[in-house]
Amino acid sequence: MLLNRYAKVFKLPHRAYHLAGDLTGNAVVAAHEDGHLSVCDFSDGFVTTRRLPHNITAISVHPTNMSIATFEGTKRSLIVETYEGKTLFEENPHGFCRVEPSWQSQAEGSCLFDSSGERLWISYPLSPEKIHIEVRETQNWSTISKTVVPDEICNASCMLFSTPDPSRVL
Repeated sequence: MLLNRYAKVFKLPHRAYHLAGDLTGNAVVAAHEDGHLSVCDFSDGFVTTRRLPHNITAISVHPTNMSIATFEGTKRSLIVETYEGKTLFEENPHGFCRVEPSWQSQAEGSCLFDSSGERLWISYPLSPEKIHIEVRETQNWSTISKTVVPDEICNASCMLFSTPDPSRVL
């Protein structure tokens, strides 16, 4: 269940394991790790729900163009779709492997549109000791930059968080 500022309740047919909203405040995307995804449109009160054919380990909503990036844990894919489900981009990250322990689902990867919407950041473990970080531009989805950093903790979660500066993430 989601609640907007006008006390409008949106009932979801699934649990909301992942939540993300656009910058306009007009839409929130709620997703369960099993692939259920709902787009709640606060402006018209509609909830659109669908079941993706894949699991979801991370989501990010584009700040302006009504699209969603999902990092998918079973096929190890980055998938960008419109709110209606049209695929804009899909790719399997090369070298991705499941990191033990298996209960640590956050270690499967993450994705994040920056606040400008011009870049999509992706992170995922290559091994228990290495994390891949990649930045893509969102016009043609080409890779701008990528690097591998050591995971000194071993099996650390690959989580991304936005900052006020669109060229930086945490």
